[in-house]
Amino acid sequence: MKNLILKGVLPMVVFMIIIFVSFASAQTGTPLREGRDSGLKTHPTSTNQLERDALKARMEVEKDQLKVNHEKLKAEMEAKRLEHKTEFEAKRNEAQMHFDERKMELKGHLAKIKDERKKEIVERLSNRFHELNKKRTDHFSNVLDKLDDVLDRITERMNRAHENGIDVGKVREAVALAEKAIADARALLLIQGGMDYPITVSTEAKLKTDISSVRQTLQTDLKKIHDAVKAAHEAVRHAAQVLKQVDHPGDKNATSSQTQ
Repeated sequence: MKNLILKGVLPMVVFMIIIFVSFASAQTGTPLREGRDSGLKTHPTSTNQLERDALKARMEVEKDQLKVNHEKLKAEMEAKRLEHKTEFEAKRNEAQMHFDERKMELKGHLAKIKDERKKEIVERLSNRFHELNKKRTDHFSNVLDKLDDVLDRITERMNRAHENGIDVGKVREAVALAEKAIADARALLLIQGGMDYPITVSTEAKLKTDISSVRQTLQTDLKKIHDAVKAAHEAVRHAAQVLKQVDHPGDKNATSSQTQ
């Protein structure tokens, strides 16, 4: 009898339990399996925080690396500038020695000129050509030093823009072109610093022609240096313009006052 009762009651109990669980699941709107699986999922907030922390750490590393690279480039630039000045002064001293030697030779050549006033003019012009070359090469050297300083500030601003997530690829290209233009101008300046412009006296009748030839040669050489320095100035100005266009894209007057 008991077995019969149990056989009749047990299925009923199981059926009631199934109905109760199904009703509870319907009330909460959460399937049982989903409830079990939900405990295995990673919390979105913690994942986003980890990603932000990783990005911040990577940006800090890049920032430090950019700073190290900039300091390295700055040191290399200073070393090159010092090397150039040393070579430039050596060329200048060599040119001065040649000028002193040729000055004595010129006096010997002028002995064939009878007009004392013409002798004084030739000697005065010889000194003037020498001093003019020295003065202009000094000026161009100072201009290139200033352009180096401006380019260094442009590079610093470029690195800060890069740290802020701005694409500075075009600025890097412009800076590289400016560096090359300055280097080219310095190479020409080094040669010009060692140049000498002696006046060769042939005859008294050709004295004016001899002087004019030397003057023209000096002017032509100085014009080459002037054009090279001007090209370097334009390259630096262009780099400043590109930087401003990238850093301030809405500014129509993208002309930097740094190169003025």
